Amino acid sequence: MAKRFQATIYFDVHTLKWKFNGKIEEAQRTLDELVLRDSNQFVPVETGQLQESGESGATGSTNQGEIIWDVPYARYQWFFNKYRHNRINPHARGAWFWAAKAAYLKDWVKAVQWHF
Repeated sequence: MAKRFQATIYFDVHTLKWKFNGKIEEAQRTLDELVLRDSNQFVPVETGQLQESGESGATGSTNQGEIIWDVPYARYQWFFNKYRHNRINPHARGAWFWAAKAAYLKDWVKAVQWHF
């Protein structure tokens, strides 16, 4: 026979939001910085302009959680860079975020967890 019991749980939603809100923003800022830094290791380099154009939510120039490389040819390099390397950056490839994610995801998760 199953036993039944009744429980009432109270918690203050406002306090919970206040406690975690700042930590969430800090964690997002940290993640943005790490994703940009680690992704740039796989960005094709000729003049360095593409790497330097990278912006994250941490810099305040874009939304939190958004990373952009803002040069006219970034889209072409992302989708059509068929070369796996170049002379200046032997790790360069198209879709550089995915290469960085494959290499650094565990580090990113640890960095975010540290904030909590």
